[in-house]
Amino acid sequence: PCSMQGLPQLVNGQLKATNVQVDGMLGLFISPDEATTMINRHLSTAQAKLKHPIQTLQLQDGTLTITLGPPSLI
Repeated sequence: PCSMQGLPQLVNGQLKATNVQVDGMLGLFISPDEATTMINRHLSTAQAKLKHPIQTLQLQDGTLTITLGPPSLI
């Protein structure tokens, strides 16, 4: 079995993956640093397409709650 896990965190209004761990054979192909970079690049792209700033982020009992602000004019 392989797994990749990490914690979402809001850093200066940007959603980021932190504490990324890669387990099993997957670790032969990608390091935790590479996985973090890849995940954060995709999160940044998704947030740009969303066109709303993220105001708050809460992780509780396996549920991620994101509060969005008003649409960006950019």
